[in-house]
Amino acid sequence: MVKVKLTYIFSAISFILLIVILFFIQKRETHVTISTRELEKIPGEEEILGPHKTEISWMGVYLRGEKIGYIETKEIEKPEGFEISQRMFIQVIMLGEKKGVTAQTIVNTDKDFRLKTFDFFLISPDSKMKLKGERKGTKLILSYGDRKETIELGETAFLPVTLEAFLKDKEIKQGEKLSFKMFDPSVKQVADATLYYKGKEKIGLKDKEIETDVYEYEFAGITQRIFMKNGEIVREELPFDMVLVKESREEASKLGEKPIDLLFKYAVKPKGSRVKLNAKRVVYRLSNINPDVLDLEFAGQKVIQKGKDYAVIEVEKASLSEIDKININEDLKEFLKPTLFIQCENPEVIDSARKWAKGKNVSMKVENLLYKVFNYLTKEPSVTIPSAIDVLHSRKGDCNEHSILYATLLRAIGIPSQIAVGLIYQEGYFWYHAWNAVYLDKWIFADPTYAEFPASPLHIMLKLGEIEKQAEVAPVVGKIEIEILEID
Repeated sequence: MVKVKLTYIFSAISFILLIVILFFIQKRETHVTISTRELEKIPGEEEILGPHKTEISWMGVYLRGEKIGYIETKEIEKPEGFEISQRMFIQVIMLGEKKGVTAQTIVNTDKDFRLKTFDFFLISPDSKMKLKGERKGTKLILSYGDRKETIELGETAFLPVTLEAFLKDKEIKQGEKLSFKMFDPSVKQVADATLYYKGKEKIGLKDKEIETDVYEYEFAGITQRIFMKNGEIVREELPFDMVLVKESREEASKLGEKPIDLLFKYAVKPKGSRVKLNAKRVVYRLSNINPDVLDLEFAGQKVIQKGKDYAVIEVEKASLSEIDKININEDLKEFLKPTLFIQCENPEVIDSARKWAKGKNVSMKVENLLYKVFNYLTKEPSVTIPSAIDVLHSRKGDCNEHSILYATLLRAIGIPSQIAVGLIYQEGYFWYHAWNAVYLDKWIFADPTYAEFPASPLHIMLKLGEIEKQAEVAPVVGKIEIEILEID
């Protein structure tokens, strides 16, 4: 029987890295321009944390053997409960530019470690985002600017940064499973989580071999392994070939002069038939995936065959006809609603949508609106969780900004729309990308980043939905293989 004192259970870092990976821009240059701007501190942090004494621990973040950042955790015991702060900083090259990204979660709990409030920050050279949450019974009230959203949290739910405090006095037998709910603010998602004690294992750590207790942690389809020694985590293995290693502050905060080029690390080189850029239909074999947890059949994409770890899909470019009116049933109304980041009821959004959606029929309005978004936004790589209002004001961004603005403008004028995420082919590789699904008496794919209406069959959709759904792509990143079986 092992007593668990988890200094870290940090699945959120996987999703933050996913946010960085999931974008695509017109052309990738080979030269490197290093920006001197780095963001390593949350403004106002000391005011939130207060003057209390804290216990602080550090971990280095490594990606495929190269260091990209660090994590700092502070734990404070207060008379009314606990306050736990966890800050992650990663630094990578994106399209030739060095980007520093800071994510921080500051959580207040009661004496039983039940969530009371949290503040989540995501800061990059491109934007500053703050998401707040307050628990009311079994509900979690989320606030983003002046918008609010309610999520069912359940009786017992944790954030990644507070789970260790709850579990530090738990005793888990080998093979025993501990189940609970987890809320991850980085992707606005509540999901089931489990923790297993797997037994003893020897690992290498800083030129030494040590015996550790090994745990397996699962959350939202992502599995990570946790290695503990004397009640503290010394190593974690996460998706994307990412590893966290316990280090001193000096070791953890020391980063290389030249960060890694993140996008090229996860680009997928296809096998099989040669790509035709003007293709109308493509048949792909996707390997090293679980097809049952992905959205592989929608609009012009359908599954021909699938097995435990593969799927054969066909993607066809949609044929379009002029539509004067869309028939909206109850199911479609879901894709007209506003969300925390799709502010389609905002007067400024509605006014812009009406001015930009020109045309004699619905089809022309939808198409012209796509071209307007394409021309309105400057193509720049960004590390954000974008909202439509922010994008409307900034007038720049990558595919995430294009797709959320287009979806929002469409909903504002009564056109059902969704966000699709997956891969797109360019310059010999498939890159991670986001685009849109639009309803014109049938669902079609459209890509405002590339002004493709309809989108080419060189898009492979893996998930439909906003960030909480897109995070489910994480287990695929770095593993998926693509073979082109047919193309015409």
